[in-house]
Amino acid sequence: MYPILLRFGPVTIYSYGLCLALAFLLGTFVIWQESHRKGFDEEKVLDFVLISIFGSIFLGRIVFIILNWSLFANNVHKVLYFWEIGGINVLGLAFGALLAGILYLKKKRWPVLMTYDFFVLGLLLAQILERIGFFLSSSGFGKMTSFFLGVQFPGEIIKRHPVALYEAFLLLPIFILFYLLYRKCQKRENYKEGLIATLYLIVMGLMTIGTAFLTKNMKDKEAITLTLIPVGLIILSSFVIFYIRSGRNLKNDLKLFSNLFKPRKNVQNNEVGIEKLVESTKKLETGDK
Repeated sequence: MYPILLRFGPVTIYSYGLCLALAFLLGTFVIWQESHRKGFDEEKVLDFVLISIFGSIFLGRIVFIILNWSLFANNVHKVLYFWEIGGINVLGLAFGALLAGILYLKKKRWPVLMTYDFFVLGLLLAQILERIGFFLSSSGFGKMTSFFLGVQFPGEIIKRHPVALYEAFLLLPIFILFYLLYRKCQKRENYKEGLIATLYLIVMGLMTIGTAFLTKNMKDKEAITLTLIPVGLIILSSFVIFYIRSGRNLKNDLKLFSNLFKPRKNVQNNEVGIEKLVESTKKLETGDK
């Protein structure tokens, strides 16, 4: 791990801080690029990004502190010390950005769903870099393991799951798939806005549940309550929104589902019907002759 990258006298460059700066720059560039194509005001887009980033860091840090209170129980004053105890919860980061951004978009009367379809692209890229920085800061580790990808963190005798690094590698193909999906959807005239954003919440929720099994003891009721239940509700509500926005008809889908359980028609009756059809066809041919 490399929590400190460089030192220049009194100036210290921390790996986590550098990755956060890169996350801001590259994430903002992706959002600016897409908003420029939509004809949005560039200055207001920058304000929107800054407000969203503030909300993401604030809520992401709060959720991380709640879920990892043991790290701060004896050092409450280090809650704001990112350079010593770094860490931002991925789902908290996503929701913080979404909630803060929605307030700004409502105030400026911008299309919320359309904006967040390309905003999540920049957010995904920022999350990748944040996770890498979290790993380099000697944090983001999970339960002990003998798995070949296990890493021996500073101060640890045994190997542990590098959960932050796992998340970074998972988010990279997710970013690529979402970017390609967004491009494809933009070419369709009947595209429903908001599908990319809601799909993003579903994927983030599933990833949070998956990594929770590597970081927490699932026999702990408190861990289940603080992780699985709220995230499960987020996934469920996001799926409902995604279903509604996709234009599906619940009545038709239920009818289609019920047809799967209906008894099949007698095969013998079908064979008799086919024989009658063949006989009638032969009579028609004879009549034509």
